[in-house]
Amino acid sequence: MLQRLGGGLSLQAVVEELVTHHTDILPRNGRVEEGTLSENNSAYNRARLRIPLPVVETFSNSLCDYLAQRSERVWLNRRVFIIDGTAITLPPTAELKKAFPPASNQHGESVWPVAMLMVASELSTGCVLMPQIDPMYGENNSSEARQAVQIIQRLPADALVLAESAFGIFSVAYHCDQSGRELGVSRGL
Repeated sequence: MLQRLGGGLSLQAVVEELVTHHTDILPRNGRVEEGTLSENNSAYNRARLRIPLPVVETFSNSLCDYLAQRSERVWLNRRVFIIDGTAITLPPTAELKKAFPPASNQHGESVWPVAMLMVASELSTGCVLMPQIDPMYGENNSSEARQAVQIIQRLPADALVLAESAFGIFSVAYHCDQSGRELGVSRGL
């Protein structure tokens, strides 16, 4: 988090800054109290790689909620989220090809696995919720409409959802209405 907030600082720079100036955000323990924390970033890197994804998701959502509670509401005392999607190509590893099949046509299969990402970004804080990630091709592929419905389910109950006109289809509007969320559609976001 500090790397991102620091504008893309290296892990080494963030660890040095943390140990030197920000130990107040660390849990209390003997090494913190004694000031004997190491500035070697390899242990920090190994520790962050062991954090389970659900913990990262919970932390990310909690941080977004925390910031939203302290920011001004944009529209009629409601949180406003902009949703949008994109497709990305991934490295051609066997594991990724299995999870995100490449495109295929009459000439065969492409090399690159393709994933679809859908995000909801809060207008007042700029926070982005954890993305919905699905395969674009293959038997378990998804669509923007299905991803929109899935990401809308994660939004606060009274959220206003802003989306480009491609999302103004019946299934997305119906889901917003049934869940108490309002859908605002733009011709070009």
